[in-house]
Amino acid sequence: MEYLIVLILELIGISLHVMEKISVFDKQYPERSINQICKVFWRHDWNTVIISAIVLLLNLMIHLIINWYAPELTTIKYYLLYAFGGALLLGFAGQGLIYKYLGTAEKFLDKKVNDILA
Repeated sequence: MEYLIVLILELIGISLHVMEKISVFDKQYPERSINQICKVFWRHDWNTVIISAIVLLLNLMIHLIINWYAPELTTIKYYLLYAFGGALLLGFAGQGLIYKYLGTAEKFLDKKVNDILA
């Protein structure tokens, strides 16, 4: 059950960051529909979401390793709360960091607007 909760919380964190980016693009580029913005995001930044999924799997593997090889760590008071909070934070902040370095949708949308205005 612990793994499922970690998985869900990390997916929520990733989704929150992706939706935050899409809503920022929606406000920045009102001439584009939300559907167009989503397509641009997925076309140009699918790699950030894939890397976040890999980080999610790594996090689950770390929990598995702790449970199998270092079960004494799970006796720390509030261990599960730390694990759950960390999963949510890792999903949101991790996606943010990955997007910061690999995101290209914003550059693409800026170029499109500049091409239209020029």
